[in-house]
Amino acid sequence: MSVTRTGGLGFRIGDDLESRPPCQPDALDRGTRVTIASGKYAGCAAIIEANVYGFSVDYPEVRTAGFQVTVLVGKERVWTTVRCEQVKSY
Repeated sequence: MSVTRTGGLGFRIGDDLESRPPCQPDALDRGTRVTIASGKYAGCAAIIEANVYGFSVDYPEVRTAGFQVTVLVGKERVWTTVRCEQVKSY
């Protein structure tokens, strides 16, 4: 199945959504609290909002499986996308 969509998820014409690699680990659902292990927000607590396949804040040129998260930075909340391997669950 190919889709035509533009926007924050990074889908483009011709993307084959059925052959995408699954985001690992599958046990991390929406609302799961995690810690960002590497990258711009390393060491920050975060809450998973969605499993996605797209570009991340630290790797903007490569689409891969990841999570859209709300990062808790001090008293602020930042919404961003990180790769699966960049998160650790509590």
